[in-house]
Amino acid sequence: MFTHRESQSQATHLTSQACIDPEEVLKDAFQQLTRNAQSKVTHTDFQERWRVEGPVMHAGSSSLRGWPRNHINSPSFDRISSSIHRFMDDRAALFASRVRDGYIRDCHGDLRLQHVYLLDATGAPTRQPSSIVILDGIEFNERFRYSDVTSEVAFLVMELDTAHRPDLSRVFVESYVAATGDDALRELLPFYTCYRACVRGKVSSFQLDEAEVPPAQHEIARQQAAALFALAASYTGGPTRPTLLLIGGLMGTGKSTLERQLQRELGWALFSSDSTRKHLARLNPMQPQAEAFGQGVYSWEWTARTYDALVMEAGRALAEGRSVLLDATFLRRAERQAADRQAATFGGRPVFVECVCPREVALERLARRWKARVEGKQEAASYASDARPDLYDAQSSAWEDFAPGEEPDSGHVVITTTQPSAVCVEQVLDALHRAHCA
Repeated sequence: MFTHRESQSQATHLTSQACIDPEEVLKDAFQQLTRNAQSKVTHTDFQERWRVEGPVMHAGSSSLRGWPRNHINSPSFDRISSSIHRFMDDRAALFASRVRDGYIRDCHGDLRLQHVYLLDATGAPTRQPSSIVILDGIEFNERFRYSDVTSEVAFLVMELDTAHRPDLSRVFVESYVAATGDDALRELLPFYTCYRACVRGKVSSFQLDEAEVPPAQHEIARQQAAALFALAASYTGGPTRPTLLLIGGLMGTGKSTLERQLQRELGWALFSSDSTRKHLARLNPMQPQAEAFGQGVYSWEWTARTYDALVMEAGRALAEGRSVLLDATFLRRAERQAADRQAATFGGRPVFVECVCPREVALERLARRWKARVEGKQEAASYASDARPDLYDAQSSAWEDFAPGEEPDSGHVVITTTQPSAVCVEQVLDALHRAHCA
């Protein structure tokens, strides 16, 4: 039995406190949890077993077998079941890469908030933790404990979302990815959070079939199960297939800014034509190149080489089951069509995000950015770009509009980048039908 002092140190209690500032208070604790998880060794025998049956064992067998169909509506069941199975089929390469890269580890297995304690240096509960203690890990069954680390992270993400603290789940994921560099984890999170919510919902629903459960407790269990199944369904909003997102548009329309924000949100592999071009030409990306339009390293020949290399990089990531962000102008329809064909080769879904803004806004942005670049003060998002105001009209006159009849396999969404950046990101995510935090 927990004492009052112990219960106050539980993450369950602390996350219910509205005064908690997630950025300042829990980030260090989450990073410590990350270090603890990453110190666990990989079990090679179990890793091989996971390669053969892991995702099916966790998502298929655990969450769908014996499903309490009388406690969940059919549309939600069908949505969850379909999403789980399509994701496992469409991302087989990604699951295989997780095994190969050593992400199947000896985990806690039951990372609920009530098992996480935030303590100060004396072991007392605190909102400014100096240590984190995690209790009650699963020891009796390796099958439940060994998993992809994403499944472990997903457990706590689902718990925080259930506690109505998506702000804390976001901080947790961002801290974990920053500490580990495991960007691919973000792509797997919807799959594993859905699985974790399904399992918790099924456990809660067990009480509904027990005659000895008092009516009041029965109703609490019913509400908990319904909420967890609804949460599981909410995680299925994104694409199951790998996606190739082309972030294009004229110079100065905010492509690089949007692409960086999307990369942070999605964790997808990212490749930029500016960086690729300078790498191919063996030029310092920080050094401005004041070329005329279509001249020097910006000739049509160099541009073709750049886009060929960009599409090849995307293909390598798609072959691993990863989704990809490509940051380039995509001035010509043929450039977009080549990317679309590459996506199709690896079963991916291409989407062209066209950034637009008024000419005067683009020119002002370009003037400010070029001045900063010449002075060595350019922003990280555009550190390799040589776009200038005097080039804008020439590029605009060469622009080839998106043509659905000639680009039939690609989605298309137009984003007006004079809107707040958060709105632009949300519009892209909505176009992808991906659930995201407010």
